[in-house]
This record gives sequence, C-alpha cells and structure tokens, in this order.
Amino acid sequence: MKQNRTVKFVLFFLLILCTVSHDLVATFQINHIFHAPMRTRDFFHNDKTYTSGSFFFSHAKKGFNFNEKKVGILNLDGDYNLKVITQALDIYNNDLNNTAYINPLEKLDTNYLRRDAIYDTAATVQTYGINLSHEQRLFKDFLFCGVSLPILHLRTHNKTTFSAKKSDPFIVDIFNNDKTKWHNIEVARRDIHKELGLQGNLWSRTSAGDCEFHIALHKSWDYALMCKKIQLTCRFGAVAPTGIQRNDDYMSSVSFGNDGHWSIYNSLGIDIELKQNLTTGIFTSFVFPLGHNHKEKRIAVYEEPCYLSPLKKDLKIEPGILWSAAPYITFENLLQGANLHIKYTYMHHQKNKIAELDSDDLVKSYLQRIDGLFVDTEGIAQVKRSKKQNKWHEHYMTFEANYSPHLALKKWWYEPNFYALYNYPLGGRGAAQNYHFEFGMVLHF
Repeated sequence: MKQNRTVKFVLFFLLILCTVSHDLVATFQINHIFHAPMRTRDFFHNDKTYTSGSFFFSHAKKGFNFNEKKVGILNLDGDYNLKVITQALDIYNNDLNNTAYINPLEKLDTNYLRRDAIYDTAATVQTYGINLSHEQRLFKDFLFCGVSLPILHLRTHNKTTFSAKKSDPFIVDIFNNDKTKWHNIEVARRDIHKELGLQGNLWSRTSAGDCEFHIALHKSWDYALMCKKIQLTCRFGAVAPTGIQRNDDYMSSVSFGNDGHWSIYNSLGIDIELKQNLTTGIFTSFVFPLGHNHKEKRIAVYEEPCYLSPLKKDLKIEPGILWSAAPYITFENLLQGANLHIKYTYMHHQKNKIAELDSDDLVKSYLQRIDGLFVDTEGIAQVKRSKKQNKWHEHYMTFEANYSPHLALKKWWYEPNFYALYNYPLGGRGAAQNYHFEFGMVLHF
C-alpha cells in the first residue's frame, strides 16, 4: 500500500510539472537578489513523512557593492550615467547605418553629450507568498523523496534621482539654477528611454514559482564518538524552470531563481547531538545550473549597464556554480517544547559565461569589441566589470524559534511543529541585502 501511495505521489507531481503555467516566478536560492533559505530541520532525518506550509515575506532595497559599500540594487549592474547611455545609442545606430537617428540630448545642445550626468537608481523588491513542501518516506528510515512549490506575489519598483555629488559641474549648475533647461534634459532622458524600449518603473507578478524535487538518503548512529546521536544526510535534487525570466523592458525586473535554467544540486550535512537538548552541525550545497539559450536578452554595446542597453541579442548563457556552507547550533526544549536555532550561511556564486549565438549581426556587443573596435580605450572597463557582475558572494544569519508539542510530551494529531525564522544579511559583494521573514507549520504522518 505504501508503495502504491508513493507511485501515485510521483505521478501527481509529474502531472503538475506538465500542466503548470509558464507565467511563473522562480524562487530557488541561486539569485543574487533573492533566495529562499533551506530549513535545517527539514533537511535532516525526520523518521516520518511530513508536509509543511509556510507564509513568507522578503524585502530587498540595498545591495553590497564590489567595494563593500551599500548601493542600490540596480547599481550592482553599473551606474546610470546619461553620457554613457547616449554613447551606446550612438554606437548602436552607427552600426545599423541609421543616418536618420539624432541623439535626443544632441537636439538640445552638443555640450551635454560629453558630460557625466549620473543618477542614483533605487529599486525595491518585495515578495509575499506561501511555500508548500512534502517529503515522502520510501524505504524504512533511509530513503526519502520530496517536492516543494512556492506561490507568491512579487512587486518591484525603481526610482531614478539625479546625483549632484557624482555628476559634471556643468550639468549640476543647470540642475541648480536653470529649471527650464533641466526640464528639457529630463524630457530628452524620457525620449532616450523610449529609444531603449524601456517601459514603466513598476513590475509585479502573482503566480507559482520554480518547483524543486529531491531524493534524500539518511543514516544515523546513536551514542557514537561520545555524542548522543550523529546524523548524516545526502540530498540529490533538481529545480524545474517553471518560472518566468527577467523582463528586459523593465529596469527593476529581476529573475527569481534560475531565470529559465534547469538546475541540479547536491547537499551534504552532518547533525551532531552533543548532549540532551544541544545540537550542532553543518551542511553544504552545490548547485549546478545547466546552460541555456536565451532569446533577445539585452547586452551592453559599450560601458552602459546591460539593463540600459539598446541591443538585444540571442545569447547562450552558462551560469556559474553556486556553493554554500551553513554551520548552526540548536538549543532544544528551552521552555516546554520551545527551541532556538541559530545558523550562519555563506554563499558564493562563480561568474557566468556568456556567448553570442550570432556574431555576424550588424550591431556588435562589448563581447565583440574587445579586439580594439571600441570607440575609445575606456570601453575596456566594461569587459573588466562584466567579469565581476555575476560573480557574487553573500553571508547572513538565520534566527529561528520553533515549538514542538512532542517535546513538551503533548499528544497532538500529526505531531505539528510551528516555527518562525528571520534572515539577516551580514555582508557580501555584488549581492542584494535581502531580509526574509517566514512563519510555518510542519505535520508528521
């Protein structure tokens, strides 16, 4: 009977994968803007089949820049400099031999073209949702399989503000003293956005997310190596790219998870119960995204950030490997079934490899201009910066309080476990400061 239930569960899961809408948002943990934390108690040996559901809220506004300073999320891809953007548009239209094109700033005054006009780009990413997961016992206390699926609402918003501290004094003087000229510059800037094909500053979606499924192997030893209990867990899993990809026509749009890539991962952990009510351990994960051919993704032609580039090309992207390590300590039964769990997590993502599928197009990206085709030698900075953009790391703390009636010797149906956790970002490089709150319940069968 148990085997029949397992077969039905697997078939039902495959049916979900085949019928779920592709207008979704991915939420696995390899994105530098948002990642869903992996709970320690869900990862290690559980003895029983369990089902869990949780509500979560995530908020990201600032980022950890390459120099460890706090910046806006959009600045992780480079500064918004009107001079550089207009230069990219000039190069783009020159490659197309578009003689009819006139730069919107040039229509106002040619003196504006070579002046740094830098804007601060503040973006806010908010996510509300629920996460549903199930792990099925297959063989004794050794083999388990599981699946999880988030359902969420995502909202991003960006605001662009002129920075007098970073910009050219000539432009700053107009900003401070000549409202008419400054209004004309802002109108030209909106025209530049139209040339780039950019739309509004608000982007939102409500749907399910990337689906994760895994096989877990458990092994435990009682009273070994002067410890009360030692558990070893190995998990093999995959993430299906059911989520939508980043929408390049919106500045603040972000990809949640794999951005259209399948991923496979392997996690290994050891859990040591040193003595009654005191447990420590560590688990590590390696995520291997698989290569994918994207259609019409923005890619810079010069020094502009990719999300402000006029060029869209068919690209082949090989995402870098993500690995993480998470040591932790758990204090159990502090107050009649109440537990406290503290975990530190470090995540490191290797850089992505990007290649153009058609290098014979009239318009060349910065990938094709590194052979000396740049308008000036400063363009080589784009190559150096792009090598760093997708290579990021982050570390954060997780604080979790949970209540187990079973530890309080209460006989409740399905042995529920209630928990609340909070992720606090400590630092990073090239990643967003993501604050994550989650409240949930686990039922055992």
